[in-house]
Amino acid sequence: MKILMDVFITILLTSLIASFTAGIVLCIKYLFGKKLSIKFNQILWIIVLVRFIIPIMPESTFSIYNYFPKTNAIYNTNFIQSEIETEIEDDNNNIEYQQQENHDDDMKLYSQSIYNQQHAENISDIKKENSRHLVLNVLSIIWIIGCSSIIIMAISIYYKMNMKIRSSSTTIRQDKLVNGCKQMIGIKKEVKVCIGDFNYPFITGVIKPKICLPRTIDESINEEQLKHIILHELVHYKRKDLILNVLWIIATSIHWFNPFMWIINRKVKLDTELACDNYLLNFLGENSAISYGMTIINISRLFLVKQNFLGHSCAFATKKNVKRRIEMIKEFKYGNKTTVLTIISGILVAALLLTNPIHAKQNHEQVDSEKYKEKKEFIVYEEYKSYINLEKLINDVDFEFQVPDYMPYDYDWSVTLFSLQDPSRVLLTFVKEPEIRPSLIRLYIAKEDISSEFNVLSREQMQIGEVKGEKIEIKDIPDDLTYTNTYFAFNHEDAYYMLVLSRGRDSITIEEAEQIISSLKKPSDVKNIDYTAMHYKNSENIYDIEDLWKARSVFGYNYKLSEDVPSKKLCDGCFTKDFIKFHYLYGVDFTQSKNAPQEYKDYLVNGYIKDNERVNHKTHWLEIDGKKVLNIEETHSGDFVTYRTNYYYWQEGDIYYTVYIRKETETEKALHEDIIRNFMKAKTVDELYLNESYIEKTVLRAKNLE
Repeated sequence: MKILMDVFITILLTSLIASFTAGIVLCIKYLFGKKLSIKFNQILWIIVLVRFIIPIMPESTFSIYNYFPKTNAIYNTNFIQSEIETEIEDDNNNIEYQQQENHDDDMKLYSQSIYNQQHAENISDIKKENSRHLVLNVLSIIWIIGCSSIIIMAISIYYKMNMKIRSSSTTIRQDKLVNGCKQMIGIKKEVKVCIGDFNYPFITGVIKPKICLPRTIDESINEEQLKHIILHELVHYKRKDLILNVLWIIATSIHWFNPFMWIINRKVKLDTELACDNYLLNFLGENSAISYGMTIINISRLFLVKQNFLGHSCAFATKKNVKRRIEMIKEFKYGNKTTVLTIISGILVAALLLTNPIHAKQNHEQVDSEKYKEKKEFIVYEEYKSYINLEKLINDVDFEFQVPDYMPYDYDWSVTLFSLQDPSRVLLTFVKEPEIRPSLIRLYIAKEDISSEFNVLSREQMQIGEVKGEKIEIKDIPDDLTYTNTYFAFNHEDAYYMLVLSRGRDSITIEEAEQIISSLKKPSDVKNIDYTAMHYKNSENIYDIEDLWKARSVFGYNYKLSEDVPSKKLCDGCFTKDFIKFHYLYGVDFTQSKNAPQEYKDYLVNGYIKDNERVNHKTHWLEIDGKKVLNIEETHSGDFVTYRTNYYYWQEGDIYYTVYIRKETETEKALHEDIIRNFMKAKTVDELYLNESYIEKTVLRAKNLE
């Protein structure tokens, strides 16, 4: 279904762009009218046809679309549409998967109103995307039904026509007449004449051309008029009108929903007949123009038909068309051949209309480049960003604040959470890890009072030491457990602070709180707490190029990095001395480790992976680009949902590579080998960011940070 939807979106965007081209052509024809040569009219329609059939065009500074912002929006939409659709599907996949994951309580409590608001917005956005996804699915089905119906109708018409041709006959007189006409206009291909139950004269057959004539034609017209008809049909063949007619039928079948297509079809057929008449009169000469015109008038009385878009090249369609053709014949002047001016004009118009705006892609790249800036930073799509290095945090927030220079015994600085949506608030976390469970001390810091954004139960005035503030009771609901938490909120040096006194099983004494508050200092003045040391059990996150080089130093290996995984975007990464892992948007992780992953080792030792009550395993070996890859597919059976995840393992030298693809659909499964291949071919961090002077500085700094 997704493939159908992707095809439909591509067709829809192509149709919009082609319609814009057709609109420009119609405006040109309206403004210049009869001043445009017949041949130039044909060039214009071929340009429109190419636009409807070919979705991708080269870019050019000559493109007329450079001057139309709205069409640029269409081109940019076309450029990113596959990306959008991937995100729609991934959002749907993540709804169920997120039910399986535990959200970090600190993140929720960090800014409850922001979380709730964003969660509501996310749900609303997901519903909108689901609705749009459903609409696109329905429209895709309607489109393919319409397209199939037109194709079936075309096949049916041609089948009936071929049945009539098989039962048709011919005469020696007509064969001789056709051969003479072929010599006159220079056609060597054998052309058969068929006389049968046809409603009007026409030519059919791109490979084996046949001129089809009604049985009554000999009784109704003289030999000169019959010659004109045969010549007219042969000219259609010589001008390749039959091929163009097939292409127009294909274009109409694809773009049947576009009203422009039906309008254009009628105009193209008339201009084709005019071009054919003009071409033929150049052979017959001006003296034959009157007799040729009379042939058209007489034949139109006999064979006037209402022609549909599937009809063959027919010389006689409607009264209006016949009138227009007679006017052209009256105005005909011998020598109206293709001129150098017509050719040059055609090339110029093609350059204007058959190329895409050069800056459409550049604008898209400019948007991406803003995310990379000077250091080519990683795109961070996560709601929160965690910091191990306080210096990095200070550079990202938009206000000044102070941090504690004291913590109770055995409490170490652990992590700082920072909202990407609101740079005016942070959460400092300190951890103490006894044998049973860790204890946490949390300090919220904001640019202004944020207490109203929590589920406040009560407030009362409170003073700790010399600092006056409020004691705030807050109700927090992580998962299915209800806690009442106590905070001390106060203002200090143009910033707002909320120190957690008790939350669940975590608590501090008033004396400890007083010492923490009284120790607040500017980050540069802190002496007793190490805000740069990495907690010994935590991995460190990667957000920018400086982190990349620190990871390079700590991991001690020139690791691979891919920023262009099919349908995925790089979010961030993390590392220790034993492994480095990169996270990609919507469920793809790429890990490089010095030690073999446990499941990979188990399979190599035992030849299988043991199932459990909720997880079943399927294993098989793949060969991708000459490398043996172990695929372990896990089927997770939960109470409400069943989903699959995939692990791919391979080894290169002393490094083990793991690609984890979370909750995939059948469509995504087909992309797995492309994703694996992308990681295999990924460049190393040295190749991507090789700059010796910069490397020396950053690696040296990374060692100092350790």
